[in-house]
Amino acid sequence: PKMQDVFKMVERVADTDSTILILGESGTGKELVARALHFNSRRQFAPFVPVNCSALPENLLESELFGHRKGSFTGAINDKKGLFEEADGGTIFLDEIGSMSPLLQSRLLRVLQEKEVRRVGDNLPIYVNVRVLAATNEPLEQRIKDGTFREDLYYRLNVIPINLPSLRERREDIPLLVMHFLRTRINPQTGRTFKITRKALQTLGAHEWPGNVRELENAIERATALCESDTIRVSDLPPAMQKFAPAGDSDEVIEVPAEEAGSSGLAKPVSADGIAAATGAAARLGPSGQKIIQLKDFVREQEQAYLNRALAQTGNDKERTAQMLGISVATLYRKLSEDPANT
Repeated sequence: PKMQDVFKMVERVADTDSTILILGESGTGKELVARALHFNSRRQFAPFVPVNCSALPENLLESELFGHRKGSFTGAINDKKGLFEEADGGTIFLDEIGSMSPLLQSRLLRVLQEKEVRRVGDNLPIYVNVRVLAATNEPLEQRIKDGTFREDLYYRLNVIPINLPSLRERREDIPLLVMHFLRTRINPQTGRTFKITRKALQTLGAHEWPGNVRELENAIERATALCESDTIRVSDLPPAMQKFAPAGDSDEVIEVPAEEAGSSGLAKPVSADGIAAATGAAARLGPSGQKIIQLKDFVREQEQAYLNRALAQTGNDKERTAQMLGISVATLYRKLSEDPANT
C-alpha cells in the first residue's frame, strides 16, 4: 500500500512543474524517483541534471550551481555556465539538500522565486526555465529548529512531498527484489543463472536493511561473487546477516523465474506502472496487464532513444552529437555501448 501511494503520486505530479521534495532514507531510490518524474514529464527530452549538494564545499558548489565569470576568483580562467543554466528547459535534482550552506540556501531561494540566476562575479541576471526536485534523508524540520535551514526555502521546496518507505517497512518486496537481482547475474563458471535456498531467502527477509535496496543489491552481488556453485546459501551472505538464519537444516532450493517475453516494453511510458521499480520493486503486472520493467531499464531505453535521435540529426557524427548534448565523445561512446543494438 505504501508503494502504491508513491506510484500514484508520481503519476499525478510528473507532468507538472511543481517543486517536489523527495524524502527517504539512504538507499531507498530517491534519485530513481526523480528520474521517473523527469522522464514522465513534458521536459523528458531536455536535460536531467543531478547534483549531490554534500559532495562539494560551499565555494565550489556555488560555482557549479550558478556558474562564474572569468576572473571572479582564483582559477576562474574562463566564463562557465552553472548547472542551472545547463538544465534550462529540463530538471535539476538537488540531492542531500539539507547539507546546503545558508549562503547557497538564500541564492537557491532567489532562483525559485525569480526564475533567474546570477553567475559568481556577475550582477547580470540570467533567466532559467528549470523544474527543481530536491531530496533529503533527514528531517528538515529539525534543521529549521536548529537554525541551519531556512524555513522559507523549506516551504518553497516542499510544495509536493513524496515519502519513500524504507525496505524494512515493505519486507514483502524483498523476495521480488532478490529474484530480480539474481536474474541479472550469470555464474561465469557455468554460464547459468543463480538459485537461492529458502533458508537464505528467509535470512535476507529478517535483516533490518539500514542501507535499504542499495544494501540488498550489494549483498546479492557479494553472494554471487563468492558462491562456489549456482546456488546461494546462507554461508554466501555477508557475515552480519548470517545471524538471522532460521533454525533447521532445510536446503530447499528456489529457482529464479525467467522474465516473461515482452517484458521490456512499456505500453504507457507516462504511467506509474513505468516507475514501479523506482524504489527497487521487481517486475510485476499492472492494472492494464502490461508487464512492469525496472526503472533503470526504462530510463536506459529513454536515454538510448534520445541519443539515437540526436545522432540522426547530426548524420551520425559522434563529435557533433557529443557537443550538442554537452558530453564528451568518450561518454557518448560509453552510453551507446550500453545499448545491445549497438554492440
